[in-house]
This record gives sequence, C-alpha cells and structure tokens, in this order.
Amino acid sequence: AAWALAPCRACPRGLLLWGAFLGFHAGFGTHGSEIVKGISYGPVPCIQGPPTPLCVHQDDFMADDAKPLWGARFRGDLQVMKALGANHVRLYGNNPSNSHANFLNEAAATGLKVIIGMSDYPYTQAADNCLFTTGFDCYSQVKAQYLENLKKGLLVDGRYNPALAEVIVINEPDLKLPGIDKPKGWTKGIISAIDGMLDAEKEMGVTGPLVNFTATFSFGVCGLCEAIKDQLGLSAGEAPPPGIGQMVELRAAMLDPQKMVGYTPKNNMAKFYKERFSNSFNTANPAKDIATMFMPDYITLFPSVPVSIQEYHKPDLAMSQEADLKEIVKLAEDTDLLRGISFFEFQVRYDKGGSEAEFGMFGLSDNFTFATWTYFGDEVHAFCLTPVYDQAGMPLSSAVAAAFGGPGVDYDTLCIPDPAKVNLDQVGMVQISAQGSDSRMAVFVGRVVKHMGGMTQDQSGLLATAQPFVGSVGNGTARSFQELVDEIGKYPSWASWDSEATCSADRNALAGQVAIEFGWVCGHFAGLNCSDIPAQCMGDIWTQADYMFSMYYNELGGDPFKNCFFGGTAIFENSMTYGAISSPCLVSKNPLFSALTNDGYQLVLSNKDPGQTALYMRRVAIELGGRVTDEAAVEALAAAPPATLMLLEAALKESAWVCGLGGGLACPTTVTTTSLPPRTVTTTSLPPTTLAPTGAGAVLAPTPAPWKAPPSGTEGGDSGTPLEMYVGIGAVFFVAIAVLSTLVASVLNARAKRQKRDRLRSRSSYDGGGSKRSDSTSAVESGSDSDDRECLVKRGGGVAEREGMSTSLYPAAPVSEVTSAPYLGLAVTISTSAPLDFSASPQTPLISPASSAASLGLGGGNVATFAGGRHLAVPGASPAAGGQPGLRRGRPQTPQNRPPGARRASRGSRGGPSSGGGHGGGGGGIGGLLGVAAMPLSPQSLRVAAQPVVGFSQTPTGGLPAQTFGGGPAPFGGGPAPKAPL
Repeated sequence: AAWALAPCRACPRGLLLWGAFLGFHAGFGTHGSEIVKGISYGPVPCIQGPPTPLCVHQDDFMADDAKPLWGARFRGDLQVMKALGANHVRLYGNNPSNSHANFLNEAAATGLKVIIGMSDYPYTQAADNCLFTTGFDCYSQVKAQYLENLKKGLLVDGRYNPALAEVIVINEPDLKLPGIDKPKGWTKGIISAIDGMLDAEKEMGVTGPLVNFTATFSFGVCGLCEAIKDQLGLSAGEAPPPGIGQMVELRAAMLDPQKMVGYTPKNNMAKFYKERFSNSFNTANPAKDIATMFMPDYITLFPSVPVSIQEYHKPDLAMSQEADLKEIVKLAEDTDLLRGISFFEFQVRYDKGGSEAEFGMFGLSDNFTFATWTYFGDEVHAFCLTPVYDQAGMPLSSAVAAAFGGPGVDYDTLCIPDPAKVNLDQVGMVQISAQGSDSRMAVFVGRVVKHMGGMTQDQSGLLATAQPFVGSVGNGTARSFQELVDEIGKYPSWASWDSEATCSADRNALAGQVAIEFGWVCGHFAGLNCSDIPAQCMGDIWTQADYMFSMYYNELGGDPFKNCFFGGTAIFENSMTYGAISSPCLVSKNPLFSALTNDGYQLVLSNKDPGQTALYMRRVAIELGGRVTDEAAVEALAAAPPATLMLLEAALKESAWVCGLGGGLACPTTVTTTSLPPRTVTTTSLPPTTLAPTGAGAVLAPTPAPWKAPPSGTEGGDSGTPLEMYVGIGAVFFVAIAVLSTLVASVLNARAKRQKRDRLRSRSSYDGGGSKRSDSTSAVESGSDSDDRECLVKRGGGVAEREGMSTSLYPAAPVSEVTSAPYLGLAVTISTSAPLDFSASPQTPLISPASSAASLGLGGGNVATFAGGRHLAVPGASPAAGGQPGLRRGRPQTPQNRPPGARRASRGSRGGPSSGGGHGGGGGGIGGLLGVAAMPLSPQSLRVAAQPVVGFSQTPTGGLPAQTFGGGPAPFGGGPAPKAPL
C-alpha cells in the first residue's frame, strides 16, 4: 500500500506521481497488518538429554502423528500459545510425505496463523542434496519437496490454506550453504530453491492470493558480502551491520541472478522479490541492539521490504524478559517495516542439552501425561508443561503474555486432568470430581450435553446439575457416569436440543484411532458394506468415518454414548455444530447438510416437510451443475417427491425450470471487467438462487442479503465518489506537469548532486570507536534501493493481501548540523475548507483543523523525498556505544569483545537528501496527502493547486524529531514547500 510511495531514487518522476495517486485512491494506511506475535515451536517430546539417545526419529510436528502435543483434546499447545497472546506459530521440521492439513485447520480454529519452514533435508541431508551434489543449485530437490507439501495440506481447492501466513525457504542458509564466508553459494541456493517452489505452484495450478516467502538469516556479520559495502560506502576491512549484509547480497542476486551467481532462473526472480519476498533473521540480541545495530541501516537500505525476527530471545538477559519483550513489541508497533517477532521457543529442548536447552519457556514433567502414543514408530508421551523462570524469577510464559497482551495460563492446572480433555466415561468423571471444583465439573457436564446433541443455554442450570457430582468420590455418595447420562437424557430446559443431530467423526480425536473404529463399524454393520461408501466420501478417514458413523447411528438410534461413541472418536452433534465442518458425508435430517446420497435424501424425506425437501432439491440441482429458476415449480415437486435420489436427478435434468441442465435454458452469466482506477462491472440477469429453507428447518439456514441491481447510471460495484473523480482528473494533469518539471529540474539537480558529492568526499566522519567511514547520505546515493524495480507495491503477510507498510520512527537523535541544497520542483497543494478528522489516519496530523491543506513537493533532488515522505522522519542513532552482535546461539559481541577494526553499529549521519532528509515540503506532502485520502470530502470543499517552486532546502545530518513524521517546521524538511515562483 504505502510501499507505492517508498524511496526509489531512480524511478521516473511521473510514475512516482501516478503511484502517489493510486495510493491516494486506495486510501492506503501505514502499518500493513497486525504485529506478528509468534512463538517458535519444535516440541521434541524427549525429557532426557545427551548422552541419552534421541527418543524420536522425525521432527515434523505439523503432522497428525504429533496431534497429542498440539491437539485441543490433548496437551493443547496451540491453545496455550493463544492464551499467551500469540497470533502466529513458527514451525521447523517438514516431511512432505505427511499431511499438514489438520494442523493448519486446528491453528486456524484456535486463531493462529502458521509460518512453516522447508526442511534442511533437500539442502544438506538427502543423498542428492544441493550442498554437495549440484553446486548449490537446489531447484529440483526443493521443487519436489514443495510439490508434495502443496498436495499434502497447503492447498485447499487449489488455493493456499488461509491459515498459512508465510513460508521460510531455508533457515539460516548463511550458516549451512556452506557458511557465511561463501555468499555466492547460499544466494544461489536460495534463488534456485525459490525458482523450484514457484514452478511447483505452477504445476499445481495454484490460484488466489499467494503467500510470501522468506529466507531467515543469522544475525552474524557477513564480512565478504560486497553489495552492502558499496551501498553504505564502507572502507576496506570495515564490517557491515549484522544480518543486513546477507539481505543486501541476496537482493542483488535476486535482481540479476545470472550476473551475480551464474544461475539462469525459469521465473522472473526480480518480479517475485518485489511482490512476494520479505526479509527475516534470528537473533539472541535484546531489543536495544535491534533498535541501534539493525533498524537504522535496514530502513535506509530496504525502505519497502518488510522484515521479521523469526527467533527472538536472549536467555541471560540482565533486565527482565518482560521489559525486553515489551520493548521489541513496541519497536515493531512504531516501525512499520518490522513486522514482529517469534519468541524462541515454546518448549525446552532437552535432547540438545547445553546452551540450546536455555531457550524454552515451558519444561516437561512426567508427573502427568495427556497421552502415550506412537509417533512415527517411536512410543512417546505427551508430558505436561511446567513453567521456566527468567533470572528475575518470573515465568517466561508470563513475560510473553504480558508483552503479547494475552491473559496467560493457570500454571496450577497444567499438570492435572483437564475437564475439557478427559474421557467422557466413569474414569474421566472421577478424575474431575476429585478436584472438588464446581466450575470444572460444569465443563465436563457441558461436554456430555454436547455429545447428546444439545447446546447449553443457561449456565446456572448447567452448574446446578454439575454440583451433585463434585467431590462425591470417597464420601459414600459416589455418583456414576451413567447417572449423569440419565440426568442429561431427560433433556433439561437449560439446554437446547436438536432433532436433526447426527453422529460424526470427532475432529479432536486421533486419525489412527478413528481408522481403527471405522474398521470395526465396517465389520459389524450388516446394513452397509464399506466398499459401498459414495465416491465423494473417499477423500480421507474423516469423511469415510462421517458416513459410516452417521449411517450406523441412524440405523440403531438410542443412547449416543452406546451407539455413537466408538472409543471417544465420534460425537453426536447438533446440526449447527456439524454444519460448520462442511462434511459432504454426514447423513442427517437437516436438508442443508445431509449427504447428497440416496441415504441422505431418504432421511430428509422422513421429515415429511415439503419446504425442507425443496431445499434439498435445490442443493441437488446445484451439484448437477444447474440452478432452480422457478421456486413454485420446485415446491410442487417437493410436495410429491420422487422415491429415490436417482429419480430426483432425472426429473431435475428434464425440468424446464432448472437452467444449465438438459431440459432447461442456459443459466445467466456474470461478466467482470476491471479498469484504472479500479472499477468492477458486473452484469447478472438473474439473482443467485438462495438456499433459504421454509418450514421447520428455517432457523438453521443462513439467508444471504437480497440481491439489488446497481443504481441507474452507474456500473455495478464501487462507483466512486466525486472526490475520487476530481483527484483522478487532477492526477493526469500533475503527471504532465511533472514530466516538464523534470526536464528543467534534472539539469539543476545534477549540478547540485555533483556539488554535494564533492562536499561529502572532502568530509569524513568518525564514530566513537574511531572507525572512518563516509557520510551515510553519500552511501545511499550510490545505490541503496535506487533502481526503479523497488517501486512496486509489495503484498504479503499471509494468504490475504496485506495492506502496505512504510517506514516509521525511532527516538529522536540530536541534530549535528544543517546543510542546504538547491531545490527545484513542483508544489502541489490540496486544501479544503472543511476540518479534517485524522482519527482514522495513523499519520501525525500535518494539517491544522481550521485550514486543512497538504503540500506535495516534487521534482529534481526532491524526488526521493516525494517518493518516500514516509521515510523522512527516520532519524539516525546518536553516536552512543553499541556493539556487533554474534550469531543467534553464540555470545553477543559487545564493545569489550568486538573484533579489532570492527565499527560500532550505532552512528550518526542520517537524514541527508537522498535518505529522506526532506527537501522542502515533500515529506509533508505525502503525509498530508495520505491524511486527506482517508477523509470523506465533497467537491465543493476541495481545492487543488500546482506551482513550480525554486529555492534552497535545509536538511539536518544528525537526527530528526520524532514528531515530524512527514511534516513539521523547517528546517527539518516538513512544513510548506517553498513558495517563490520559478
């Protein structure tokens, strides 16, 4: 979104202006998406470390075999993360032979997005790995792996699973392909791997929004990364900032793979980089190091590429973990480019031992287990979680919850039976009864109600029913589980009951156990052979079990705990609940959800309700590819329905009132076109058929909003506003002026740049450590993000298109000096007599409410500022002491242990003209323009004026006040543009 306005110093001036108005039209904001509050997740279930052999032989914890760790019915790790305030979970192991659909679905149901990573297997472990066998060309190895990933759960109907947020192509490639001193090796490996993944997408025909890819680097210093040295103007032997050198090197190779690494891609890697790539790194450094060592340079070098920290945690922190975590979250909130962090990590890795076991926020205890099961052939236990404490004596998980804004977890309940998870039988009831808690017993009783097809409506009634079963064990008044079932079997009024409930496979159960019970039904159900299961139900064990379990209960009926339990793998659910899983194989009386089979048809007919039968008939017509066009006709057929589904299908195919089939007319088509600015033209000659039932089932049917024709004289969809039309016309005018202005401005601008470059060459600055380096503004002029390919709007942050990002603020640094430069450009003023409400706009108000106006500076040396008014207020760090960080697992470097000759990470010299220093009113222009974009204005209150201007702009080379986000008083680059006419 706001990336369309990112600093792009080589972009054509007219293109930038058009990009600005596209941003204006779309109403782009600042922070593109929610802050990533993730947790790194690798829950190896081994409770003993070296030298004890590893207890498992796979580390794919997204697979169904790991469900006792993350499943809601078992230990429920995903629910714990959600309680800590997390919104993302980051994974590691990834065996493409395993399905990951259930993990993604469970995460989505819990409210978590998923960041998956490609396994190291194709890179370093396979017999044909690309490290040793193909010269870092990882195309074929990674394509084959990702192709299987797409087939095993990443796609839903040809589109990415909406739970998937991002894919890590490789974790810390700079440490393994083969090492940080071989940048051409790991850049080639990353590019070729992505090339293969893109071809895998094409082979699978992926449609819809595409996820972002990233390569997660270490926080090491890449001394042999040459691209960043050129862009920052580093002298020989001077170390680049940590982590960023790798990112700059990769970008250079992405934009020209053949030249940089000798790889000829099959896809347009430059286009991919601009549209779908984001940066990321791992670090064991605290927030203050990220703010001083990393972000200032990153914002300068990558003003339009988001970055995230995929592993964040410094265990031996002197300050409290809570304070540090809050600081890094605040940094992400205040800095649009930093998307967020993933706390490293969820569980202690006992299997690694040493310093690697210092990161987990939960340990394991064998005092209680949620399950003992076979994980890919290894018998393991889902041990309960225990809190790990930081040096201040606070549980790490509490620190994470405080920073992420979650309610936290009750540590006293982590290692005792959970009423939401124990078996619904006598043993489970005794376990909860012994805890002596009315509220916990009520949870257990509520599950019994749900299993009998009910929904609790009155909590007080539920609690009153539960109380007699609390603490009855051992006091002579023991109540049995069957007594509880009998009590609920009276269908108390404090719950609602559904006559259309049916038996389905419980998605919280283990797939292996479901398969065992499914096999039992196949051998004990004389009324149906499992080989006769309809084709649409053969997709997986869940749909097969849905069909057989529902058919079995429909045949026998009676007590759901006898005929719809199957060892706890089935549940007798009401139609509102089972309708949510959208299974096509549940045979029930509900016409909205019953399977489109003869069995499903017969059960709907048993309702003896023509309205419900008509609804089912509409579903059958849609399944056949047609649509009912005469409601009276289908209701007449439902009053005297055909005896079987086959006869119904034949009747529908021959009916003139069903379009799209043999006997009817062709169904009306929908045509959609798009133009600039975005407009959608939709013509439909018939409103879509609704599935609103009549009669008894009406309460269960979702009713769409009524279809309305577009207003006369307008096209369907967004017809635009007068303001948008005025701005669109004005945009064309401004583009024309900008082109003419550029011709004149380029001459003076080139002269000004030469003068400035001469001054910079004659002046060098020294940081606190004595390292000599050229002024940062000169370095930015020489190449950072300077080619026009960085101008495109980048989307990402998940399957849904993320709103754009922009750079943001750091605490202000002192201004060391102010320099002047000739300025020639175009001042565009948009003003309105109406006060503007900035409550919906995240920018600092640039316009006084009494007289609202926004100025846009354009042309000459001010183009960078115009393109990136967002970048204007990024101050440099004061020359305070800082240090180079080490690798993620290693000891962070400090001023005391920094290698000789390494420069300090924090330094002054920021805010030059090309790095967003200001040049007149350009910064205020974009900030104000975006502020106006969010306001509903009438044409009568709007005034647009354009004026060429000339003068001198003043720019500080130290820091900028934090409050001048795209605006503020001179001489800081904000405020009105110069008013002297040319």
